[in-house]
Amino acid sequence: RAAAGVGQRGAAMAILAQQMVVPEVSFILMTRHPLTNDADVAYAELALGHGETLASGAVRGTPWRLSMDKRRPGSTTVHTFSSFSAALVPDEEGNGALQSTAVDSAGHWLTVDEGARCQLAERLVWAGEAVEAALGQLDGHASPLAQDIEGCLTPDGALWVVQARPQP
Repeated sequence: RAAAGVGQRGAAMAILAQQMVVPEVSFILMTRHPLTNDADVAYAELALGHGETLASGAVRGTPWRLSMDKRRPGSTTVHTFSSFSAALVPDEEGNGALQSTAVDSAGHWLTVDEGARCQLAERLVWAGEAVEAALGQLDGHASPLAQDIEGCLTPDGALWVVQARPQP
């Protein structure tokens, strides 16, 4: 709210209903590198399964961590490979609850297939730029407002953005 210049009294509540997707990989994407503040480098953390694997801290381990040069889409630096041995996935009842299931992060394509990893990095950069363009700029700033984006990649290869907010 503050980054967008919306005061407390001007804030409003909204509800959004969206299609439930079952992700293969979930991600958190920062369109400006959060450690260096470099607007030309995006940063992502990725994990197998539902986004709660990343966000909740309920699963022990480290996500894949990538920096992506926005000037050269597909160019990526891997900072860490995932060490998660479990992922949170929707339970078989289909009631929205999550269950933990064993995963092999070391054998997953994000670890072993550099080409596929670079293709995903390119798609993440493009998605980030599209979200920045759609959500606009702050008044008086020439560059788009950096975004903190959560999303996922489904087993069929579709990339979904499930939420975005101005990056702190």
